Amino acid sequence: MSLQYKEDPIWFVSPTIVRQGFIKDFDHKVYNSEAFRKNPQIKRHHVKYPADKYAPAWKTIEFMTFGAIVKLYKSIDNIDDKKAISKYFGVGKISVFESYMDAIYTLRNKCAHGAALFDLQLPNGISGKGPKLELEGSDYQKLIGALKVLKYILGKVSQNRANDLENELNALYTRFLTERKEVIEILKKCSGIKF
Repeated sequence: MSLQYKEDPIWFVSPTIVRQGFIKDFDHKVYNSEAFRKNPQIKRHHVKYPADKYAPAWKTIEFMTFGAIVKLYKSIDNIDDKKAISKYFGVGKISVFESYMDAIYTLRNKCAHGAALFDLQLPNGISGKGPKLELEGSDYQKLIGALKVLKYILGKVSQNRANDLENELNALYTRFLTERKEVIEILKKCSGIKF
C-alpha cells in the first residue's frame, strides 16, 4: 500500500483510501495507546518531525497490533488494493483471505490470553475456497484449521519460519504420544489434529 500511495505516507488514515470508521477510531484505539506513546521509534519520529500528526506508514504499521492490522485491511475501500494484498499471500479471494486473517487473529488472542487451545472453535470458520489446506469436515472451525492457515501464511512470509513451526508442532505431538497418551483421543476429537 505504501508503494501504491507514495504521495501519501499516512495513507492508513486517508479518507480516500480507508473507511471513516477505522480513521475515527485510529487515534484513541491505536496511535494514542500506551504502547505507541512509549514506542522509541515513534517518539523519535515526533521529536524530529514535531508537525507530523502521525509517523509514516512504514513506521506506524510495524508497531500496530495484529488485530489493528486486520481491521486496517478490512477497512481499505479499494477492492483492487485488497486483492493485491491477498494475492501477495497466494489467496485469490478477499473473503478467503479475511477468513484466514480472522483465524490467525483468534488463535493469536487465545494464545496471548492463556486460553486452552485443544478445543478452539473459530467463530466464522475458515473459507474452503482458498489454497488447498487439506482440511475436511469440521476442521475448518477447529484448531487444526487455524494451525494450517498459520503455517500457510507464515510460509508466504518466511518458509524457514513455517518449517520451524512445523518442527515445533511435530515435537509437541510426539511428546503427547509418548507422555500423555490418555489425552490423545480428546485432542483428536476436539482439535482435529491427526496423530
